[in-house]
Amino acid sequence: YHIRHTPVVEKGKVVGIVTESDIKKASASPATTLSVYELNYLLEKIKAKDIMTRAVKTAAPELSLEDAAMIMRERKIGGLPVVDDRNSLLGIITLTDIIDVFLDVMGVGARGIRLTIEAEDKPGQIYEMAAIIKKYDVNIISLVAPRHQDPKMRKIVMRIQCTKQADTMISELEKAGFVVLSLIGCDP
Repeated sequence: YHIRHTPVVEKGKVVGIVTESDIKKASASPATTLSVYELNYLLEKIKAKDIMTRAVKTAAPELSLEDAAMIMRERKIGGLPVVDDRNSLLGIITLTDIIDVFLDVMGVGARGIRLTIEAEDKPGQIYEMAAIIKKYDVNIISLVAPRHQDPKMRKIVMRIQCTKQADTMISELEKAGFVVLSLIGCDP
């Protein structure tokens, strides 16, 4: 395991967090004149309470993953301890957890076609795309609609089941007014 954030608990309550950067700050400079034995002796004397960050931002169990990600981004932190109303540690959300969820939402790892479409941002567009895809008996594995530089447009990124009829399906999507930006994966 590569652990970069460790909450510090005292009497069942979160009192701080030790991060990889806290440990680096507490470590000796590479230019030190101390011997390996002297360094080991000094490092053995350091306690978590001596190097931990005390003003630790925590999250309630009900906090959405999106809000946790925003807090971590705004505060430039890589881990957010999750605590109950008594400040007892329940777990920790890390940047790696957020990346894992992102990859899952994007359908990464699932065999399929990554289809990117540009569409007008109006009600019914995704429904219309899905109806066309359904005609070809193709399953949509995942779908996200991130913002577009043009506020009147949306970029729809989906992972769909592989199909030998991809070219025909793409033609039908384009005839319906959708702009297919890319089609990656599964040779049709």
